[in-house]
Amino acid sequence: MVTSQLTFIPTGWQNHVRPFQYLTEALNSYGALGASPVMVVAPLIDEVTPNFSKMINKYYGDNTYTYFKPQQIGLRYAWTAKFAPIDNVLIILVTKKPNYSAATDNQASSVYFLRSWNQSVGAYALVEHFQGYGGSRARSLDQTINGGRVDTSIDWISQLITKPSTTNPLTTPTMKQFSDITATPLAHVDSGSLPLTVNAIAYPQENFHITVTNRLVNGEGRAYNGSLVIDNNHVMGQEFSGDYLTVVGKDLNLEGHFDNVALASVPMVYSVKAATLTWTMTSVDHKTLSIAESASSEDEWKLNLAWDAILAVAS
Repeated sequence: MVTSQLTFIPTGWQNHVRPFQYLTEALNSYGALGASPVMVVAPLIDEVTPNFSKMINKYYGDNTYTYFKPQQIGLRYAWTAKFAPIDNVLIILVTKKPNYSAATDNQASSVYFLRSWNQSVGAYALVEHFQGYGGSRARSLDQTINGGRVDTSIDWISQLITKPSTTNPLTTPTMKQFSDITATPLAHVDSGSLPLTVNAIAYPQENFHITVTNRLVNGEGRAYNGSLVIDNNHVMGQEFSGDYLTVVGKDLNLEGHFDNVALASVPMVYSVKAATLTWTMTSVDHKTLSIAESASSEDEWKLNLAWDAILAVAS
């Protein structure tokens, strides 16, 4: 008789019992939420991918073939998740310039995420486990709209990701259920016709892509002397870039951006869904232009333009 090596039930995506959810943290209070917090849904379309790393010094000495002493000097928690946005709340939270006088809807606030799933521990029995992601701030947001859903991937740095536990790390929280997700995730058709305007001119386009990069203190947050974990991961600057495709023939204005080095920057707006999510880019400079032409294909000629902007605001 052959026996299984697994004496427990494997855990997978299907074991989630509640949606991914979050709450903004008070200033300088990583992971220290008050009693009875009311969570907000952050629906996922892909698994969270945590990456834990230890910073270790290895000491070598005379007459040693390998190091003789390891010393742990720090911990780093990085993770990525792909979201299915139903509104602009989380997007604004991770891209809006910090305002420490009113921190609840911008990057002045760090974020606490909570996951919940059923898991076995060495037995054929499933028990709900919880994991908290405290002191989280976004390193970057990447959004693509290309004939389907609005794919939004966010890279995060956290001060601490807790070990899974059967005890909820929060005190009497109001947790969201899957039944609380009633809105339909955003898709390319929500924008209506001609969602992109460049210098107030509407262009038929596809594959709109925007990246917001947040420059955190010391790259991924700073661990000051005396601390093993990140003590400060505040956002100290931002960069905005992206690209899109448009069909040749609307006009010659876009090609003209590469005909005059003194050409002024232009405004650009992409409406993902009216009154729900709009990107407004200020002082856009098109930095590269490639033209897709093929005599062996029936595809129309297209302009592929990459851009930088001084500012991109989600609203």
